Amino acid sequence: MKSMAIFFLLLVTGLSVTAQSVTFNADRYHYDNQTLLLEGDFGEWTNSEYVAFINQSGGTVSIRAHIHHHLTFIYFVDSENHADHDISINIPADGQYTLRVIAKLSSGSPVVYNDQLGFDLTYQNGGTGYFELKASAYFHARSSSGLNTPLSKPDGYGYIGYGYEEVSSGKPMRWDKSDFPLIVYSNHTRFGYSMEYSAVVQKAMNVWNSAGRSIGLNANIFELTDNPNNADIKMDWSGQSVPQGALGVAMPGRNLIGMLPLSRYSGLGAAGETLVQELGHLLGPVHSDVRYDVMNGTAHGHWHDLTEINLTERDRQMLSWIYSQADYYPFGR
Repeated sequence: MKSMAIFFLLLVTGLSVTAQSVTFNADRYHYDNQTLLLEGDFGEWTNSEYVAFINQSGGTVSIRAHIHHHLTFIYFVDSENHADHDISINIPADGQYTLRVIAKLSSGSPVVYNDQLGFDLTYQNGGTGYFELKASAYFHARSSSGLNTPLSKPDGYGYIGYGYEEVSSGKPMRWDKSDFPLIVYSNHTRFGYSMEYSAVVQKAMNVWNSAGRSIGLNANIFELTDNPNNADIKMDWSGQSVPQGALGVAMPGRNLIGMLPLSRYSGLGAAGETLVQELGHLLGPVHSDVRYDVMNGTAHGHWHDLTEINLTERDRQMLSWIYSQADYYPFGR
């Protein structure tokens, strides 16, 4: 596949400091399921992430925060600055508490850990509950030049090479880090369901922005504009450029993404997964041959809503590999 006509399709088949917000009501609790992104050098503390607990239950809520047994490098820090793997918190009625999460790993090879942190709940009336929050920790070593030591390229992943060819060896094409953020224009405001379209667009950009932060990029990868004249990347929701049998198309040589009208997807999750993949192609990766990578060339169908969509460890590793290569062909604007 060559130059400006290269297409990447999703086919139809079966940060800076981040605050996660958890609200407790009398009969339920709600959280926005943001991934806590921890990133730093081996032997040093990572950035801090925060979980804000808001008690609207009418009584005291007791919370026990704990890690899974293999995540011994993750710590909870209480209000007195004590760090532990297992801490308990009592939040009075109408009270709030912000829990700090941080990590430290002494040595090893550059790696991304994706897992869950556990929270046991006990209400004043005797009721109990349990939920988990996603955490992603990325550790890297520093070379004498001060650059991140790159993760290896995951097996079964292709990328864009010189002339916009799909390759699996040689120099990759990618953006220079100084090009970020890439400014995105989406024409979804021309169609109905504007809030739903906006949610899909913002979620897809946030997935890559969060991944970029977790691998050490200092700026967002994507930012949205309402002025097409200012855009580096344009997104069209008319469906006119999407080939029959596909859910979306990316054209890296033209910095264009084609999507179907929202009503033609099986839900916001399906639209969001499609858009995450098409945006990913514009960053350099092509398809993975592992079924459950987001960048696999087929639709998974297991994303029920937007909050569940996230990259796999392999997807994040591929992004890290591409953007740690010193020898590359730059994308032009």
